[in-house]
Amino acid sequence: MLSKPFHFALFVKSYRGDFFQFKILKKSIDQFNAQNIPLCVVVPRQDKELFLTCVSGDESYPLIIMEEETFLPPEQQSWFSQQVAKLSFYKTGFSQFYCILDSDAYFIKHFTKYTFMYNDDVPYTIMRVNRPIRHGMYEQHEKIQRFFQRKGLNYDFCSVPVVFSSSVLRYMELNFLAPKNLTFPISSRFLRQNAIGTANMS
Repeated sequence: MLSKPFHFALFVKSYRGDFFQFKILKKSIDQFNAQNIPLCVVVPRQDKELFLTCVSGDESYPLIIMEEETFLPPEQQSWFSQQVAKLSFYKTGFSQFYCILDSDAYFIKHFTKYTFMYNDDVPYTIMRVNRPIRHGMYEQHEKIQRFFQRKGLNYDFCSVPVVFSSSVLRYMELNFLAPKNLTFPISSRFLRQNAIGTANMS
């Protein structure tokens, strides 16, 4: 754990099947990372050496390759474990905010943390009111609302990139999950069973 966390970081959960796409993403970060934003890449232990071949040592920004086993044992690794890793990453103390990127994303122009943040305390969030006509998604999102005991409009939170706040996740775990004897793996499994991605937990 860092003595002092970065304020903002990029986070990628990947594996060898997405290695080619990740190399394109990494190259675009090398080219367009105007503020030297740190990058953390989480991969299965068996894939770590492969991903380390992308590290030149000449990066202008901090870069760390972390093992997925930090968050879940090997027998539990799957699409589901990706969601747990994204949610649990805040516990490493790496950064106060982190932007989730897919391996097949890439940048086409220079960016800073303010590409993703309104100010130092408020991240941008892409959301829209969900409609019942969207192929059953409305009903699935209603289940998520009931899980979080949230009343009001049914919102659809669009896909990555999405910014997570470590303080929000910490609050959620201590004040919502813990009193119910829940953990991120248990709650993520519920969301998986209802075909909802991590973005809808933010």
